[in-house]
Amino acid sequence: MSELAQKRRSWSRYSERRIPTEYEFVSHDLHWHYKPGQTPWEMSPDHVWNRWYVEHRNDSPSGARTGTRSATRTCSSTAPTCGRRTRRRPTSTA
Repeated sequence: MSELAQKRRSWSRYSERRIPTEYEFVSHDLHWHYKPGQTPWEMSPDHVWNRWYVEHRNDSPSGARTGTRSATRTCSSTAPTCGRRTRRRPTSTA
């Protein structure tokens, strides 16, 4: 059977059950293995990505919920907004 005649595989991790783009393939679901106190990536703890990740995500003032797969932000007492799910206030047109 030729390669063109073979059925193309879809990926069940994507809701549309389609072949992902190259970007989606390399970036999808990267944060699921986050565990506090452990190296975030499966590389040396001194690797530049691990150092950046610990500094900018783990030590962020907005924080992240621990023990979940999602990287949703929690509200900070000093933050004027709470994560990305904020509503814009209507502006007056008067």
